Amino acid sequence: MKRMVQFLAAILLASLVGACISTSTASYTAPSHRNSSLKSKRVLVMYNDRNIGLRRAAETAMVAALRKNGVNADNSMDLLPPGKLWHRRDVQAAAQSVRHKYEYFFAMGGALGVDKSYVPPTYVPGQSSSQVNVIGNTAYVTTTTTPGYTIGGGVVHLPRGRFAAWLHKFEDLRTDGKSSPAVWKSQTGAGGSRGVDFIELTKRAVSETMQQLKKDGLL
Repeated sequence: MKRMVQFLAAILLASLVGACISTSTASYTAPSHRNSSLKSKRVLVMYNDRNIGLRRAAETAMVAALRKNGVNADNSMDLLPPGKLWHRRDVQAAAQSVRHKYEYFFAMGGALGVDKSYVPPTYVPGQSSSQVNVIGNTAYVTTTTTPGYTIGGGVVHLPRGRFAAWLHKFEDLRTDGKSSPAVWKSQTGAGGSRGVDFIELTKRAVSETMQQLKKDGLL
């Protein structure tokens, strides 16, 4: 029984320690903006996703990170109401109404999914105990063996995501639905362990994107 308790405690500890997220990020900075800081600039941010909770969490994290680095950042929840996936043409059209207020538009979005991974069961071996019995001048050994058993195993669902971010100058935003030139862009891949949800994964991708922005000299 003691061994069983120790084993279950180890499993619990492993599950807590193992709740992690791995990421990888690549970026490109236009020559005109290499080592060009966004500090004190006015930036409108948007995370394009129809999930209201996920968009709010992402934009809140984006704004907080930018403001922490001296950028005058605002979210776009009022300008571009949540609950739908916005088309590029509609975003560009809405942005025209605030182009006098902001200098940059920072957009981000992601594609989320789930990977299925099989975890084999763990075998817990049985235990044997022996006892010497003495009757008169005769001694004999009694051995008791408990059978082994397996625990755990099965399919686990692991969250994953691919994220992209673009930084545009407001004056460069097109209005015809075509891609606007970006002064900076990045791609981030992220994968989470069991217990990580999509919001956590997205917030981590936002954090990594901001770190890359800083590494590239824009913060």
